[in-house]
Amino acid sequence: MLMFAPLGFLLPLLSKKCERFSIISSISFITTVSIELIQLMTGKGIFELDDLLHNFIGSIFGYFVIMFLLDIIRNKKVKMKSTIKMLLIPTFYALLFLVILIVYHNQKYGNLGIIPAEKQNMSVITIENSIDLNDETRNVSTYHNKYTNDFNRAKEFSKIIENIENIKFNKNIRTERNNKIFVTDEKYQLTYFMNTGTWSYTNWKEYGELSKEDLENSKTKIEEYLNNYNLLPKNAVCSIQNNNMIRWDLQNEDYSNKKSNFESGLIMVQFFAKNEIANLDYNIIYNEYVGQEEIISVKEAYKDILKGNFEQYIPFNKGDTLYIKNYALNYIYDSKGYYRPVYQFEGYINNEDNFWECQISALR
Repeated sequence: MLMFAPLGFLLPLLSKKCERFSIISSISFITTVSIELIQLMTGKGIFELDDLLHNFIGSIFGYFVIMFLLDIIRNKKVKMKSTIKMLLIPTFYALLFLVILIVYHNQKYGNLGIIPAEKQNMSVITIENSIDLNDETRNVSTYHNKYTNDFNRAKEFSKIIENIENIKFNKNIRTERNNKIFVTDEKYQLTYFMNTGTWSYTNWKEYGELSKEDLENSKTKIEEYLNNYNLLPKNAVCSIQNNNMIRWDLQNEDYSNKKSNFESGLIMVQFFAKNEIANLDYNIIYNEYVGQEEIISVKEAYKDILKGNFEQYIPFNKGDTLYIKNYALNYIYDSKGYYRPVYQFEGYINNEDNFWECQISALR
């Protein structure tokens, strides 16, 4: 919208005729339609009706702004009619955005990243299905990541790293998307991922190969640090890799029937010298049990595939054959940090070397 605001803003400055709303709206409509048609015919970009609407509204907004300013210059005062016109569009979208936020806040679960922006074109392909499409529905567990969007947790971890590494992070905390970045004067960096409550620390030093004895000493030291801050789950399994990495893994389990809190993920530490950390990735997620929810059957989820209602980066080509070989009930996090069930279908396109998978939301 803002990208097209200059169109409506500049035209009245170039021609007196363009001060008429009918003229500016006609030019704006023809311009936006022409751009979308060029995209449709050349394949450079995507033809979308919402682009038509937003580009047109952006141009009209620019027109209202310049007419408001011209009225002030010519009449030496602010006219209520021009003010209302100028504020009409931004006020409408501000209210619309507020309604969306209220609805989002009040809905139980967040949004899933697997929901497609547009459907796949299934009319150009053939589907060969090898899975049993049963009608079974059941109740499964859902969970919530207790540290999603917890900024206080980010500050706690920054203090922990300061104590472990004997460093001091600057007071200025940088924000990148939804992540918080802590840095020192030496450019050491702690990245806290707000969506998951996990974090990664690095001092950008090159990894070195340690002897078995040094790795064992380093392992003991790191475990002592993690246990002091209650950060090492008791059931984590430790392993040593590549003579410079120690990792603790939590085993995957069947979450669908679990009715209690649990931790998932792993911790990885890499060293450049004995007891000297080069990189520490803390990917443990603390999941709290929410309750039981009914899920759709595999047959119902398969219908979404037939409709093309799934996310896929590379579109199908005409004549493709999609072979669906198996499925499983998995879990993914939504935008509010809820751990929700999804059906994951797998197979291949045309030949076994061209792997294919998609995920369909399982909650009814």
